Amino acid sequence: MCTALGTNAVSYDTVKVWYRSFKSKNNDIQEAEHSGQPTDFDEARLRDLAEEDQYATTRELAKELDVKAIYISRAMYRVTLTHKFNRWVPQELTRADKDRIAHNLLIRNHLAICNSNETF
Repeated sequence: MCTALGTNAVSYDTVKVWYRSFKSKNNDIQEAEHSGQPTDFDEARLRDLAEEDQYATTRELAKELDVKAIYISRAMYRVTLTHKFNRWVPQELTRADKDRIAHNLLIRNHLAICNSNETF
């Protein structure tokens, strides 16, 4: 089918589902309501919750937003947070973070030079 119709053709599995559906006299082409928990939630609220409590687990955040924990894990990447050392941190350092790290490295380097010049 793909050779005849190209890459825009539907998959064989999709055709099988449609065939079974129409064979059972279900001619409704509208998508049926799905059961289970919703996958859509407010990602801005998720980011706010994670920044409010950096030590919150995915399960705690999922319970707060009434979704599955796996959705939290996936959404955290989209809101540019990652879980490091048991807390949520930005995936990329801010300019202030970079300046602070550079300043601390300069101080450590200076102290190391001063300590190496001391005679015992």
